[in-house]
Amino acid sequence: MAFATLLAARAGYLATAEYAIDAQNTYSTIALILLSVASIIIGRVMLRSPVFGRRIAHVAIAAGVCSVFAPFLGIARFRRASASSGWRSEGSGNWWSV
Repeated sequence: MAFATLLAARAGYLATAEYAIDAQNTYSTIALILLSVASIIIGRVMLRSPVFGRRIAHVAIAAGVCSVFAPFLGIARFRRASASSGWRSEGSGNWWSV
């Protein structure tokens, strides 16, 4: 009976930790997208301002455009690597039994 309780508690802890990691990844992705959009907006404002050079404004816009796609490229690369390494099986629902 104690062993079953231990396994249930361990499964609960692992599920909670996995949910926290997924939530953290979601919030960091949203933050990076908002930062990218802000960089594009600031670059556009810099283009219209006589204070900043056009080259620096174009660099800011290019950095914003490139960083918009960065979270999606990283997620796709991570999922492809984890699927090939067997770290997490999509069908089983748990990663510790792989």
